[in-house]
Amino acid sequence: MTPIHFIERALLGALLNDPRSVHGVADLAGLQAEDFSTPLHRDLFATMVKAAAEANMHTIDGVNRFRRACGATALRHNRNARWLANLAASAPSGRAVNYGFLVNEAHTMRLIAHHIGRVSAALAQADPAAMELVGDELHEARRVVAKLADRWRVDPATTATPRPPAVSDPQAAPVPRWFLLARYQAAAQARRQAAREDRLIASLIGDPFQIEDVRGWLEASDFTAPGRGELYTALLKLYDSGQPFDVVTVVWDAAMNGGLDMDIDAFIARYDRAERGEAMHLARDLVRQSIGRGLDSQARQLLRAGGRAEAAVLRANAVLGEAARRWGDSRALRTADVSYSAPAASSAFTAPAEPAALPPPIIVHPSTPPARTSL
Repeated sequence: MTPIHFIERALLGALLNDPRSVHGVADLAGLQAEDFSTPLHRDLFATMVKAAAEANMHTIDGVNRFRRACGATALRHNRNARWLANLAASAPSGRAVNYGFLVNEAHTMRLIAHHIGRVSAALAQADPAAMELVGDELHEARRVVAKLADRWRVDPATTATPRPPAVSDPQAAPVPRWFLLARYQAAAQARRQAAREDRLIASLIGDPFQIEDVRGWLEASDFTAPGRGELYTALLKLYDSGQPFDVVTVVWDAAMNGGLDMDIDAFIARYDRAERGEAMHLARDLVRQSIGRGLDSQARQLLRAGGRAEAAVLRANAVLGEAARRWGDSRALRTADVSYSAPAASSAFTAPAEPAALPPPIIVHPSTPPARTSL
């Protein structure tokens, strides 16, 4: 039996013992049948509320009618009178309203975690069609949190600082053998992620004009590979200084301002192979992953930590608001989305001429639709 089931059964048992508490639970705790986690508990509480409204709970006849209605509902779920008797015997009387608040809080935590999980699941899909749904999921999650704030009478505008995720010590316990494959897969994924982050930084170094398009919403904390956040910070610093820079000066500045725990030779090799003009796509993908990781972490903390529902609502409102802001900023139309001109080729490289048979490229501007061509 989970803790949620335990507290729900305690509440239902307390209401069986003292049906007069039903109105207090519904009114004072604001509890509804939908707040329970199982169909049996939901139906039983709905029956209790209905029976208490139709009969006088201050008379023995009203209480008997109440208990017969509960027995009929239990039978529909294959539970007999003995099950109801055990339920009532396991719960003390006089605590129903307190238990109602606890059930309401548990439902609030589940609901917030569910909607944060939906946003995180949408962010986990790199498909362009799924990206269009992220904004809708964020809007729905924030709407639910706003309703919960109204229910708990808290101001959603109150600033709530999310607690940082707990950092586990990898040396705290030996790694079991069955986990080696998962660690190998995680290491391979980390190498692929490092390569993508290197391509992003290399593209920004190769064509600094892209920096203005991404710096407002791409943060150093979005990078996960060691040293890449430091490289991005150094790149922005050199760009703001107005001095010429290249890959060597960026690496040197990052190393002098905190050190670089990374394979610099591998980064230089990727820089030489990187394509100029792909920073926008890679930056958006990096922010998508970063927002998803943050929401996953907050959802897990919410279910583990417990605490008061009011604090959970405020924390969820702050987390979802920040996620919506960053997502909206990263998806806004930028200069690189409508046209892109590669930087001038160096003297060591000559771009091949376009074949004469091909038509000139079409530059799509946001104010005019692309011209239709017939084949």
